[in-house]
Amino acid sequence: MRKIRNIALLIGTFCLCAAFTQQEKKTEVYLFGVATSFNDTLVHFTDIQAIEGATINKHGFLVARNQYAYQLKNYLENVMNLPDRTCAVFFHTNKSKLEKDYSKLRKKYVEKKSIKYESLPTTTFQFKTFKLE
Repeated sequence: MRKIRNIALLIGTFCLCAAFTQQEKKTEVYLFGVATSFNDTLVHFTDIQAIEGATINKHGFLVARNQYAYQLKNYLENVMNLPDRTCAVFFHTNKSKLEKDYSKLRKKYVEKKSIKYESLPTTTFQFKTFKLE
């Protein structure tokens, strides 16, 4: 009886450790950024870009996704001299699903005649992979 209890305890400990080791995985993630301002009618969209080695946590969220939004915000402030932009990053591991989201969101802004749409091609702005330390 004592051996069975020890074996069950050992198996339970092994399963618990295995569950916690599978929390994050590195994969290729596709993302694009959008920058808007409440004081301006100009909206910036980046191209869809592949980020190699990005980390997805166990809940399906991109780890440090705020850092990618800050990359876009810093580029607009420092290079293009466009301060006070609200930046958002949209991501997915499936490029075709992200392209649907991209076209849907872009369509909302393009249909409004009072808003100016401007694209930031990959040659102009590129996201850099954020490494966790």
